[in-house]
Amino acid sequence: MSRSSYHYKPLGTESEENLALMRVIDGLYLRRPFYGAPRMTDWLQEMGFGVNHKRVERLMRVTGLQVKPPQPHWFLISSKVFSASARSRYSCATVSNSWSKSVTSTAYS
Repeated sequence: MSRSSYHYKPLGTESEENLALMRVIDGLYLRRPFYGAPRMTDWLQEMGFGVNHKRVERLMRVTGLQVKPPQPHWFLISSKVFSASARSRYSCATVSNSWSKSVTSTAYS
């Protein structure tokens, strides 16, 4: 048996400390799924863990945790907020539409 085969340590084994940290990260992720690695790192450091962002990123990647981005705020606005008059105010004016039509019709005619 070669010397390198004798001293080989298989990859992919996590230490007990990392496994415990992954359990804590998983619990925090369930409470705040929109926290990424930087915020999660700050949260863990406030709890007393000595971790940096690279380690938290790697452990989140190993466990398969991905940040769920917040939805845009305009999805939360009810359709009742924008009445028909408000929709006409925020839509394209008919003057600008007719102007663009006249310019394109004369330019390509």
